[in-house]
Amino acid sequence: MKKFLFVLFFTGMLFSFLQGVSAEEAESEVLILEESNVYSENSKDSTILKTFEKGSIVKVHSSEFKNWFLISLNDEEKGQVEGYIHKDNIEVIDKEQELKSGYSKGTPIYQNPNQGSKVLKEYNEGKLLYYKTFTSNWYEALVYVDGEAATGYIHKGDIEYPVEDQKSLTGIALNKSTNVYSEPMKSSSTLKSYRQGKLLYFKTYLDQWYEALVYVDGEAQSGYIHVNDVEIPTNNPELLQGVAMTSPTNIYTMASKSSDVLKTMIKGQFFIIKHI
Repeated sequence: MKKFLFVLFFTGMLFSFLQGVSAEEAESEVLILEESNVYSENSKDSTILKTFEKGSIVKVHSSEFKNWFLISLNDEEKGQVEGYIHKDNIEVIDKEQELKSGYSKGTPIYQNPNQGSKVLKEYNEGKLLYYKTFTSNWYEALVYVDGEAATGYIHKGDIEYPVEDQKSLTGIALNKSTNVYSEPMKSSSTLKSYRQGKLLYFKTYLDQWYEALVYVDGEAQSGYIHVNDVEIPTNNPELLQGVAMTSPTNIYTMASKSSDVLKTMIKGQFFIIKHI
């Protein structure tokens, strides 16, 4: 008899434990996508128990009703009560967050995953940021505000990612001093500078930046060139005939009048050129 009672007791304990595990597994943390009501029943015609603001983060449980989630609320008079929130108003937060990186587009870090919430910090365009996945439209990031660590949120539209399939290009330096920067931002340090007309080699990287390999003190280093600082030759150069309009008309070693003169022609002299 004692053995039978022990088996019943053990079975009951195991059942309770498994129920607890199942309930725990069913619990999810979700993001409120729009201002959302919690109803007393699985119907929008029932009593509204509470309203959550857009960007709130709450815990919910799955329910027997496929379009509704259960949520526990604390009521001052009744204590803990259960309500229902519609699935269209929420998004489940990633349980297995992944570390990612991308470049700022003048990116604000928000206090809540809501673009109307307070901005904790803002980064200049081109700054490399690190963050974790959160929802389909938001990342989670750790920032420091007045020396204190705080969790903030980055909207995916405020991040730029390097191109996956980089293309090798050549271009001509346009500025008197065309800089290669340490980061894809003109406020970063200059790794190297090239004179106007110098032919440069680089790869596609961001919408407004190319990536280049440069040597600084004998060490290879990745640098960045702004797209407006170089000119890309045409893919289909044309052979043209021309006539010298002035005397002398110079042919230069580079696409710059400050470069060395290879040859000088007199006014009226014909020549063949290739438009690049």
